[in-house]
Amino acid sequence: MKFEKIKERLFKPIPKLDAEIRTIENEQYEDESIYWVVEIGLCESMGERGYNFTLFYDEKPIETEIIKDIKIHIEEQIHTFQSKVLGGTEEKQLETLRGIEWEKK
Repeated sequence: MKFEKIKERLFKPIPKLDAEIRTIENEQYEDESIYWVVEIGLCESMGERGYNFTLFYDEKPIETEIIKDIKIHIEEQIHTFQSKVLGGTEEKQLETLRGIEWEKK
């Protein structure tokens, strides 16, 4: 079976998380198995001072799964930022991330 490259340019805002799902695309390992790569923009309200991060999946993810993983990333990023000395942009990102409110499990 021939690998068919798929790249969806979504740029779908997730306002409650100050995030944007930018792209979803598939890639192929050397062993010919396929995985999915999702690019996320976070701290979107900060414009260029926000940042991108990437999520990886074995199967093409649905939006609810991506949102769940963005929330996990936010919690982990807050913890990471709290455990180190930050520069000005990172301090503003931390403040922005702390301001995001959603129902946590």
